[in-house]
Amino acid sequence: MSIVAPRSAVPQTTIVQVVAVPQPDGQGYAIRSFPERIMVDSNDAVLIFQLVEPTPDDVGFLPPTITPPGQDQFSTLAISRDGKRLIMSDLDSVAGIYHLLLRVQDSAGTIASHDPEVVNRPDTVA
Repeated sequence: MSIVAPRSAVPQTTIVQVVAVPQPDGQGYAIRSFPERIMVDSNDAVLIFQLVEPTPDDVGFLPPTITPPGQDQFSTLAISRDGKRLIMSDLDSVAGIYHLLLRVQDSAGTIASHDPEVVNRPDTVA
């Protein structure tokens, strides 16, 4: 007799990884993110933004601003203790383009920002 584990009714979570690199530019920081345009095709996707090398050690995320205001697609976010990761979920139930004003700050108080787009394309597969 063989025992077969039942298939889980819990859907798989889609994780979207975005790396960001702030680099000194003489007036603060220039920030680039990869991908620059974030495509979300799955309901309840988790977005993880991570600062990677050569990001200076004293630079970390601040809470972003999301536009349009009043949207209900993004969860309350979490920023890691060291400031290098910002995590939020995206409901992805309404198609649209959202702008995240990602902000970083260094130990001297210098703040820089970057505005990647999040494109929600709700999953229509039944």
